[in-house]
Amino acid sequence: QDGDVSLVWYREGEVALPGVPVVRLSVQGDVTLRVFVSMSSVARLHLGQGLAVTIEGLSGPQPQGVVSRIADQAEYTGREAQTDSDRNAQLVAVEISIRNPDGQLKAGVPASVTF
Repeated sequence: QDGDVSLVWYREGEVALPGVPVVRLSVQGDVTLRVFVSMSSVARLHLGQGLAVTIEGLSGPQPQGVVSRIADQAEYTGREAQTDSDRNAQLVAVEISIRNPDGQLKAGVPASVTF
């Protein structure tokens, strides 16, 4: 795959520890949007489901995304969930694949999804 070096953490001659990233590569092609969804909303999602995606600063038609992964457990919320409203406040990671054939979409650009 083709790509670009988007960030350099270490230069030639510097010492990097094992397992530490040296550069960040931005690979061209499809991109993945990772969002966190409440427990009450995740029940309405399924793998392969199409979703409307809005990318800030993107001119022209907005892309369509497809649910490619739904985490099998909720993410840590920072407090114990003791009531029903607390349990619904827990979030589940959902990954959405977005076609990017022309390389117009870039990593780190803010985006939102409509469920």
